[in-house]
Amino acid sequence: MIRKPFDDIEKAEIDAPVWDGEPRQPGAHDPLQLLANMLAKIASACAPTDGVVPEALDASQAATLCGISKSKWHAMNAAGQCPAPVELGDRCPRWLRSELMGWLRHGAPTRVRWVMMREQVLRRAS
Repeated sequence: MIRKPFDDIEKAEIDAPVWDGEPRQPGAHDPLQLLANMLAKIASACAPTDGVVPEALDASQAATLCGISKSKWHAMNAAGQCPAPVELGDRCPRWLRSELMGWLRHGAPTRVRWVMMREQVLRRAS
């Protein structure tokens, strides 16, 4: 049997009104709730802390800023697919917010490509 998209949706779900005038109850798979959660995480990563916006982000904050999970961030870091962290001490890697924003603006190139791009900019400036 060939399955078509949405075969598993119940007829009642298809016939249900989109909005019946009642406040929407967010569910686990509600796209609006998922979007709201992601925006809240990004806002908290970008929010000032006691009037100070941190420039050095830990892995969790860097992942949130980039819109991915912490485990995906660690995998990308291990594979050299994100900017190299600044080591503030033993086992204390931090990513610079400004560098992550520039990296994202340039299409999130691999670490090697990103370093080459930065060096070209520095050579032009000097």
